[in-house]
Amino acid sequence: GAANLIVALPVGACADRLGKGRVARWGGALIPFGVALTAYAASYGTSHPPTDSGGRLSLLLLFVAVQCLWGVVSAVGNGPAQALYADSVATGERSHAYTALFVIYLLASVVGPALTIVLFESHGEAGRTWSLTPLRNVIFAGLGFELVAMG
Repeated sequence: GAANLIVALPVGACADRLGKGRVARWGGALIPFGVALTAYAASYGTSHPPTDSGGRLSLLLLFVAVQCLWGVVSAVGNGPAQALYADSVATGERSHAYTALFVIYLLASVVGPALTIVLFESHGEAGRTWSLTPLRNVIFAGLGFELVAMG
């Protein structure tokens, strides 16, 4: 949220100067980096569980940095892509096109969290107790879906 907000206006200015398509491609190019950094953070947290408050804080800061990167990815990829979408649809047909776009977006916004709940609930004792490895695997599953959606 905050990272997206901070970079949205500069990204919009870049898109106006350099082209929306170019900036949207930069956002797409950042996705594998975000996936790799998220996978690293999840793997590191699983293989090196923090034993003290300093270690927990360091791991928390790593995950905050990862989430900030995803905010930047969202701002760089989605803002210019939305502008390209608007430019590519005829003025009288935008209502139908945007309805379809947001239905797909809302469907993904429901299916993604529902799938996450199923994955989390399938680990441990009906989701009441978890260990780090299954949680890491749920994160990896989500990252796999991110890569599939990117392609």
